[in-house]
Amino acid sequence: MFCWPVLLLVMCGGAAAVKKEPAVVVITAMESEMARFAERLPLDERLAFPAGFFDLRYNEKLAVLGLVTGEGVRRASISVTALGFDERLDLRESYFLFAGIAGVDPAFGSVGSAIWATSLVHADSGYLFDQSDVPVDWDGQTVVPNDRTTPFERPAPNPDDADLLFRTPLGKYAYELTKGIRVPDTGNLSLARAGYDGPAAKPPAVRLGDTVSGDFFWAGKDWTAFYRRWHRYWIHGGGGERSDDDDLFKDDDDEARVVEEGEAAFATTAMEDTAIATALASLERAGRASGVANLLVLRTVSDYSYQPPGLDLVDWVFGPTHMSPADEAYEAAWLVGSPVILDLCCSPPSQRLAEKRLVESVE
Repeated sequence: MFCWPVLLLVMCGGAAAVKKEPAVVVITAMESEMARFAERLPLDERLAFPAGFFDLRYNEKLAVLGLVTGEGVRRASISVTALGFDERLDLRESYFLFAGIAGVDPAFGSVGSAIWATSLVHADSGYLFDQSDVPVDWDGQTVVPNDRTTPFERPAPNPDDADLLFRTPLGKYAYELTKGIRVPDTGNLSLARAGYDGPAAKPPAVRLGDTVSGDFFWAGKDWTAFYRRWHRYWIHGGGGERSDDDDLFKDDDDEARVVEEGEAAFATTAMEDTAIATALASLERAGRASGVANLLVLRTVSDYSYQPPGLDLVDWVFGPTHMSPADEAYEAAWLVGSPVILDLCCSPPSQRLAEKRLVESVE
């Protein structure tokens, strides 16, 4: 008996596959970052995911899906794109929570902290020159943005043209929901803070702060000063309300600068953030996912972007104590991220602060 495909279910008695419609997709780069979510939500159903690098995890009752992308820009973008084209899933109304460990600028915060991003700035873009050959008036800068001929030349190019800047307005919703959570302070965190002063020496807390992300794992005071300035260049010079305030674009190595809560400031250095946002933006254009407007990025702090006074940078980076607070960072991601997951997947839509904040951000 021959059956037309469109009449297969009716005439042949076949069962049409029902797509999973996750309310929340939890994304991490590493299995160690996913472990607490998988064990405690739990995400106890495994789904083969040959286009990615790890099996998917799922909780049918909560409608929460877990994706481990693998580390780095390429694996993150490939995995999220593959997820969007997986015919078992409908992601058009899903929220996406990316949770991972990161380094923090010591002028911003401390290890163990949980930081919700409102902007993601891409780090790896432009021209890179030998320092020995650049003009004297470049003041030692060696990076020139695409479509420009000098470092930090204003106005900045439009970051939308190259996916260099993404706004994540739901970060403010998540911060309001979780800012009262007490992130545990431990003896290990106290040891990691030793030698620092200012914000780096304070106990961990829930914060708002932006992420600069790219494939290189960089460290040092000079690179930290560069990326503070790089962040401001794209936020104020091209990606937001353009500013003529020269103080926003000058070289910044002032460790004593106080960052006010809610101020757009470079906070964390990471890898996968803009890659995931780029993939979601593409999936939204293809009608496969809800896009960056539904993305939340939570970075929890496992290390600092430069060493405490008196230590050699290279020895510190490759030494045993550099990433020692990683376990506390994993725990902070669960403590601060899980209330947001449960709010998004379990609250009636009319009561979801996320939807209210999303509407407000559009208006």
